[in-house]
Amino acid sequence: MVTRSLILALAAALSACGGGGSDSAGAPAPQPGPAGAASVLTVDVASTDPAVSTAFGSTHYAYINRGVGAKNRLFLFFGATDAPPKNYQLIGTAAADAGFHSLGLAYPNGPQPVNSAALCGGSTDPDCTGKIREEVLSGSDASPLISVGVADSVQNRLVKALTYLDQQYPADGWGQYLDRGAVRWDLVRVSGLSQGGGLAGYIAKKFAVDRACFFSSPADWDTVGGQPAAWILRAGGATPASRIFGFNDQIDPVVFYPRILETWTAFGLDAFGAPVDVDTTTNYGGSHELNTAQGTVVSAHTSTAADSTTPLDGTGAPAYLPVWKYACFN
Repeated sequence: MVTRSLILALAAALSACGGGGSDSAGAPAPQPGPAGAASVLTVDVASTDPAVSTAFGSTHYAYINRGVGAKNRLFLFFGATDAPPKNYQLIGTAAADAGFHSLGLAYPNGPQPVNSAALCGGSTDPDCTGKIREEVLSGSDASPLISVGVADSVQNRLVKALTYLDQQYPADGWGQYLDRGAVRWDLVRVSGLSQGGGLAGYIAKKFAVDRACFFSSPADWDTVGGQPAAWILRAGGATPASRIFGFNDQIDPVVFYPRILETWTAFGLDAFGAPVDVDTTTNYGGSHELNTAQGTVVSAHTSTAADSTTPLDGTGAPAYLPVWKYACFN
């Protein structure tokens, strides 16, 4: 049996929404993949906008498979706390192989000062995490607890990354996700792990996105009120629940499983049936709540999407590829 003290120690080690890792000092130049395979396009954030700080990540990872039919949709993935985009190449490539333009965005997700779980624990403001999410997204001065300027905001980083990709690879169609310098959220599928999934959820609440799929998230919590954060409970989200899916490991020691279920219920995912155990069936029956129990206490939190902990099948492919396709790429 895993003791609560061990769980808390592991949670602290994972920075409450952890993933770990950092960008390499010098990213390789964009390289096309072999015939029929996805190309990995690394993007130096400083090349997209000199005002963007590399303190919040120096390299975006983009993927495109020019050998498959284009879906004309962008799969946008946000990593966990302090985890760079290079940690999520399996799911990024899977999106490209499914016909999506795929982008792992380097964004303000360092352990401090933007870790909403750590900063808002014990806060009497039920909207504490929502204000942090807003500042990270837009760069507005929404929270007194963090300092993210407009240049480093997700919106600016995304616009500049897409602009750069469109300029460097004009035949690939990256520019279709922009309209007069603004993101076409209606053409974007937002996703993320842990803290990144919380940000994806916040975006899905604010904008009508094409789809949202959460991994080990969202976990923003009002610790004083003992319920999901105010932004999660707020009625009238722009993206309907019919376009939102969640996937979690029930062994996850960082986010307790009942808390995830309560959050998913607040998003309305329970309307599509009971949670499904993907370890025992590949027929998910239309459910929008998917669960596994393959991870260990150490790996479970990140294993739903991170390269280093996602289990592989006998062919070397991600074991959760059918889940990713169902939740994110259908």
